[in-house]
Amino acid sequence: MNTRSDTIYLLHVDDDPDFVEMAATFLERESDRFVIETATSASEGLDYVAANHIDCIISDYDMPGRNGIEFLACIREDYPELPFILFTGKGSEAVASDAISAGVTDYLQKESATSQYAVLANRIRNAVEGFTAQRERQRQLDAIETAQEGISILNDGRFIYVNEAYADLYRYEPAAMIGEHWELIYPDEEVAEARDEILPTVKKTGSWHGRTTGLRSDGTTFVEDHTLSMTDTGELVCTVRDITEKEQRQKRLERTTTRLELAVEGANLGVWDWDMRTDEVQFNKKWAEMLGYTVDEIEPHLDAWESRVHPADIEAVEAALQAHIDGETTYYDTEHRMQTADDDWRWIRDIGKIVERNEAGEPVRAVGIHLDVTDRKEHEQELDQRTEELEELTTQLEEQYQYLFEQAPVMAVVTRSDNGTPIIEDCNRLFVDTLGYEKEAVLEQELAAFYTPESRQELLSQGGYDRALRGEFVREDRQLVTADGETIETLVRAVPRYDARTDIVGTLALFIDISERKALEQEKQRLQEFASVISHDLRNPLNVAAGRVELAQEECDSDHLGNAADALDRMDELIDGLLRLAQSGDHLDDVVSIDLETVVGDCWQNVETPGATIVTETTQTIRGDPSRVRQLFENLFRNSVEHGSTGSQVPPGDAVEHGGTDVTVTVGALENGFYVEDDGPGIPEDERVDVFEPGYSNATRGTGFGLSIVRQVAEAHDWTIQITEGTDGGARFEITGVTRDA
Repeated sequence: MNTRSDTIYLLHVDDDPDFVEMAATFLERESDRFVIETATSASEGLDYVAANHIDCIISDYDMPGRNGIEFLACIREDYPELPFILFTGKGSEAVASDAISAGVTDYLQKESATSQYAVLANRIRNAVEGFTAQRERQRQLDAIETAQEGISILNDGRFIYVNEAYADLYRYEPAAMIGEHWELIYPDEEVAEARDEILPTVKKTGSWHGRTTGLRSDGTTFVEDHTLSMTDTGELVCTVRDITEKEQRQKRLERTTTRLELAVEGANLGVWDWDMRTDEVQFNKKWAEMLGYTVDEIEPHLDAWESRVHPADIEAVEAALQAHIDGETTYYDTEHRMQTADDDWRWIRDIGKIVERNEAGEPVRAVGIHLDVTDRKEHEQELDQRTEELEELTTQLEEQYQYLFEQAPVMAVVTRSDNGTPIIEDCNRLFVDTLGYEKEAVLEQELAAFYTPESRQELLSQGGYDRALRGEFVREDRQLVTADGETIETLVRAVPRYDARTDIVGTLALFIDISERKALEQEKQRLQEFASVISHDLRNPLNVAAGRVELAQEECDSDHLGNAADALDRMDELIDGLLRLAQSGDHLDDVVSIDLETVVGDCWQNVETPGATIVTETTQTIRGDPSRVRQLFENLFRNSVEHGSTGSQVPPGDAVEHGGTDVTVTVGALENGFYVEDDGPGIPEDERVDVFEPGYSNATRGTGFGLSIVRQVAEAHDWTIQITEGTDGGARFEITGVTRDA
């Protein structure tokens, strides 16, 4: 029996009463935790939510009055976090994008197969449990808000939470720090240490504690006692206390002891003590070891010490010592080379001070330390050499720049800013040839003079050029106009151009002709709109028909009902294939880091795989568009399940009625990519090119669109895909040319 806390109260809003009734039947079969109420319009749904407790809303998109997105917007005004799942037959990128912008929790397209309700039930449970976890997290944050210590939480290096005490330490408002990178509160000189030493330690051991320097918003700094801890979910919890006063007390204590006395007490330095009356010099163990000796092997006399100094350095050493004896310098401080026991030379920093004088003011005792600075000296010499090499390389690059600029395969323009107006200082041959001008007619002209009126407006009024002058990298579509009045569609990438003082003085703009791509995009848009209309107009009646057939099969036994169900499934598959093919292409929305192990698991759950098994043998992280990569895996999985039954080997060209009942699909790593293989009958070698063509299929239940979509996704990422024989004789798809995340 479910308790009140176990029960999930659902509201399903759809203008088709038959569909919501049938959906409720199947959802209640999936979980006895669900209590489902229904509404046939957004207005009715709003009234119900206002009067009742609801854990999750499920809504269609196309409804009279308000559509699903408008209904979502109304819900978000009063219930900003309430789980809301758009369950619709209108599957398009535009609808999905609008839903995400409006704050939808999840998005699921209707299908005719009743197995979709298992997926929907899982999405509902995930949404509700995530909402509950978020509320619990908020209670925890409210609790630590009252803490007197500064506490913050970071994800991917950026603040996702700071309490009032933390913000006060750095003299910010808490809201002003959210979304900022942790480097905001570190002085520039300490950022590298935090990034290269502290954070790797936290990642390796789970925590770190020590002192760091905090940077306030007004530019002042303070010493902080800093503790970092890594959570199980990868978030970084920071606790900070201001210990400036404590550190200042310590520094005052340190200043009461002379620099030389501290060196002697440290005993980890080469220490010498010179009796200037007898010229005897005492050395400690570290001093002797620095030169490869023991203390007993060192002659305690100044002459012996001087004999080890490099002849080229002795004059400078004596001059520095005399200047200190004469009172011209507070300390004797010099760098020179000394000979070791194995006749090598080590660079030594020699710091000394007269600590005793006689009644006549003559120095009688001096003490000092030796520090081995050989590594630093060699590093400085290496830097000097690299600087010379860099200067030489710069000269060579300047000689080659003009050639590369002229031979660039894109139109290139160098501008300078004249009070915010871009003036063309230089351009390559491709730019003037494409526009049909002589170069002399283009130089010193405004760049906007070669734009269409619309692009000119975007350049000058909407801040495109100003953003480049502020140091941003600009990537925008622009229309150029030729001397004959023809319009050329281009993609411009503009980067700031600096002078010798590192001031931004203009831009380098690269124009790529995308006229052909624009035409293809328009054609694809028309195809997507056509496919979306077909999908939406057919999806609901198909869902109702499929559900009614399944319910009828429970009440009576007829071969006709089974044939009808198969026909409805086939229609649904064809609609899905048509829609996926129309929505695929070479466009990538957002290339980010993708964990293959996670995305494989998610995609396997989104594909009907009765009796099939997935094996993941890779933990690599790659760069790609998440939605397009999911398309690739889901279509490869469908292909293996539909064609990959291992019960028997299917001759080439024979139809497979129901594939995948016991197939095993494996995803593994390649040197420069990954592979997906199954242990089914495989793909004959003479068909391995044809299978990527739209509509090609040798299975009665296949649409023939899946592998065409796989190829399009690979090509959009500039990946290479090829089919070979799998380890156990099945089909193996190898995807290479993949960029791994460092």
